Amino acid sequence: MSEQAIFRDIILSFVKESGAGVWGEEIESSLRTFVDAVPFYVFFVDEGHRILFANKATAQALGVDPKTVIGEYCPKAIHGISNPFPGCPLEEALEHGGRDTEKELFEPSGSFWFLSGIYATPLKTRTGQAVFLHLTRDITAKKNVEDRLRRQSDTQNVVGQILRMSLENIPLETLLQRVIDLVLTIPWLAFESRGAILLVGDEPNALDLKVWSRLDEAIRQACRRVPFGRCMCGLAASTRTVQFSSDLDDRHIVRYPGIIPHGHYCVPIAVKDVTLGVLNIYTRPGHSRIPAEEEFLLAVANVLAGVIEHRRAEDRERAAILGVLEAVEATTESRDPYTAGHQKRAAALAVAIGREIGLSREGLEGLRFAASIHDIGKIGIPVEILSKPVRLTETERLYIQTHVQTAFDILRNIRFPWPIAEIIYQHHERMDGSGYPRKLSGPDLLIEARILAVADVVEAMSSDRPYRPGLGIEAALKHIVENKGVAFDEEAVDVCLKLFRERRFVWEDRPL
Repeated sequence: MSEQAIFRDIILSFVKESGAGVWGEEIESSLRTFVDAVPFYVFFVDEGHRILFANKATAQALGVDPKTVIGEYCPKAIHGISNPFPGCPLEEALEHGGRDTEKELFEPSGSFWFLSGIYATPLKTRTGQAVFLHLTRDITAKKNVEDRLRRQSDTQNVVGQILRMSLENIPLETLLQRVIDLVLTIPWLAFESRGAILLVGDEPNALDLKVWSRLDEAIRQACRRVPFGRCMCGLAASTRTVQFSSDLDDRHIVRYPGIIPHGHYCVPIAVKDVTLGVLNIYTRPGHSRIPAEEEFLLAVANVLAGVIEHRRAEDRERAAILGVLEAVEATTESRDPYTAGHQKRAAALAVAIGREIGLSREGLEGLRFAASIHDIGKIGIPVEILSKPVRLTETERLYIQTHVQTAFDILRNIRFPWPIAEIIYQHHERMDGSGYPRKLSGPDLLIEARILAVADVVEAMSSDRPYRPGLGIEAALKHIVENKGVAFDEEAVDVCLKLFRERRFVWEDRPL
């Protein structure tokens, strides 16, 4: 039970025990000693808003003697207005038959909160009006703590959502759009529903507009590229400090006919001494700079900086990996003219099957890279065996099979963002365990390896080999269909067959 509720019950018990049914001097005098010691506001009012009694705390807050407010009209004496203010607890109590009413109210002039309660008593005035106990307690400190905890919780939730989104397989601009939309929905932030994120692009010391919410076409064109130091976003980028304005001041260089008055928070997105971008949030004109809002936006900008830097590092890493894989692919195929292009064609078919099955963008990328170098292990096989124009001996065939182990040994210690080594290691395994080198079966096989197994066989059978001409696509498709669910994954076979039958897949370098 709250402190206010305890005093309410004590005061009301005292009134009931007094036995008096009419407000009078005897009740007032008996209450005085007790309620003057109460640290918050205590007064009695009639249903016409006339003050019957006020304790010292109430009078001290008003700067008057308690006796001077007796008989005064409460809205005028307490709030300085001629009529009850909207949401007045006594008005609400009267509207509902005089029932008890408690309300948290904000006093803008003093920027404080108070809990105001109206409680029915068994008393009436001599004119027959109902008498109510009115208790009011300053709860500003409590509300400030609640607000701070709510802001901290909202900040943590938003940061958590951004981090979770960063793990999704979505483009960076999609993530940024979600972030700007998310920030503009936080209810305690006095923002307009307009804002943008600008990032440093190809041109050094310049910001490119990447995503926005409800920006006019004129402002989008004017801010398509913003040099460092120009306008508020440029200043935030060059100084790596938060720029705030309550209106269109001299820093706001971008102007155009019909521009709507507004203010700004322009918050740098930076890692150490490197600016990556700027978070731009609109405020209503005349809005004051609020530390809590700024702290929230800085938290968002800081986590965005980490996400952007991580994404760009991944892009650089992938570009480097791609360069290495392309070089390896070229080296592998240069040693075996009969399989030149085999890896590329198998990769193209594998990706087409994977896309139809529903692999993620990340999964498709890993599948493409693995398929593009799936025969890298043949680098250890003598060229005379790879190019032998007659069928291989059993010993030579077993020698050829070592290429998957060789590939795994080459790739196993390279840190790829996908299981490249394992996909290649498994691509000659079969669903029934009849493959090589480890005799793995269906449940143990990666989906990428299952897809690559189908694409590899279809491409190999339909192409020329040193010891035989190509058997054609129909023979290759017949083979995988006959072995569907036994050697090859059923879904991968069905999708492959569908792609060729509906002519939604063709190899670019040769007709079917």
